[in-house]
Amino acid sequence: LSLETIATERLREWRRSGGAEAFARAVVALRRAGFRRDQIGAYIMGGMPGQTSEETRRTIEFAHDAGATPYLNEFSPIPGTLGMERAIAQADMRRPGSGRELIEEPLWQNNSLYFLRGDSYPAEEFIELKRLTRRLRSAEPVGKALASGGANAVFLPAAPHGDFRQAADRPFFQEDC
Repeated sequence: LSLETIATERLREWRRSGGAEAFARAVVALRRAGFRRDQIGAYIMGGMPGQTSEETRRTIEFAHDAGATPYLNEFSPIPGTLGMERAIAQADMRRPGSGRELIEEPLWQNNSLYFLRGDSYPAEEFIELKRLTRRLRSAEPVGKALASGGANAVFLPAAPHGDFRQAADRPFFQEDC
C-alpha cells in the first residue's frame, strides 16, 4: 500500500491523495479479508524536499502500528516532475546555484546518490531510519488491538494528528472490526 507520508501538509504540497485514515482503513479491510501483517507492505517515501527525518520516522511507526510492514524508499528527483522542481528549489536554498547540478548531472537523480548531496536530511539519519524499518518488520505492532485473532489481529495505530483520532471513533472502526 502506498502511504508515502502521514503529514497532511506534505500530501497537499505534493498533490497526493490518501493519508493516514485511508491507509488505516485499507489495512483494516485487508486484515478482515484474512491478510497477515507480513503480507501487507507499506511504501514510505523518505527524503522528499521539505520532509524531515522525524516526519519519516513517525510515518514508519504509524505503518507498523497499523499492522503493516514498513518499507522505506529514497526520494529521487525525476526530470519534468514536481519532485524535481522542489528538489532544485531546496538545493538552491541550501547552496545557491546548486539545483542546476540535479539536471546537468544525471547521477544526482539516482535515489541512492541523491542523499549524499545533503539537500534533504543527512544520509546518516536515513540509514538509521532504514535500520528502524528492519527492526520493526520483526516486531509486533504496538497500537491498540481492535480484534483478537493471533496473526490476523487488527490494530489501530496511535493518532498522528487530531483528525485521525476523530476518524478512529467513527462507526467504521467499531463495526468493521
